[in-house]
Amino acid sequence: MNDRLRLPRRVCRCDNPAAVDDSELMQDVDAIADALDGDRPEVALDLAVAAMRRSDGPDPLLHYFAGRALLDLDRPTAALAHLERAVRIDPDDLDYRADLAHALFRCCRFEDADAALAPALDADPARAELHELRALLLERDGRFDEADRHFVLASRLDPPRFPVPTRLAPDAFAREVTAAGDRLPERFRRHLAEVAVTVDDVPPLDVLRSSGDDGEPFEPAET
Repeated sequence: MNDRLRLPRRVCRCDNPAAVDDSELMQDVDAIADALDGDRPEVALDLAVAAMRRSDGPDPLLHYFAGRALLDLDRPTAALAHLERAVRIDPDDLDYRADLAHALFRCCRFEDADAALAPALDADPARAELHELRALLLERDGRFDEADRHFVLASRLDPPRFPVPTRLAPDAFAREVTAAGDRLPERFRRHLAEVAVTVDDVPPLDVLRSSGDDGEPFEPAET
């Protein structure tokens, strides 16, 4: 399960005040959150979209939950439509901005991710997942010392979820790869001798983009 962020179980501000007291909407929110907690993102997405179609007005929390579900389904491109809409409706919500930043990062839109992350991290520097994302962005920019400081901060705030990563120099990493290959059975080592191993500080952008989701858009319900 993707447990980076706390799941907010509250109806956020929306353009339809009556929806805040709607008991059916509250039941929807609890059911969607339970589905995400239970590692059932497909169910959460179906519930969120159905709730949006029944809603009398735009509800940012429902769009946020749909975006969360799509992220858990490894569809960050599709998640952006919902997360951007949630932030447009309620730009002050830190959960919305944090997950939008994460979706942008996974779509390789690193500058946009940094812009979305900055106000959330400034407002709540005690959230480990925000420091972890900041570290990943700094790595992409080649600022490894700064990245390591944020990795350490994330680990101090939540050690089980964010252990401090081990950083190796390229030659040390190459030695580890060779040692791991030497431990393989002979029938595999014969083939490894014909494989070239290259070491990059971070994965190249074209590799990341080719290994992402299929880019299929997801049209949010019109709410």
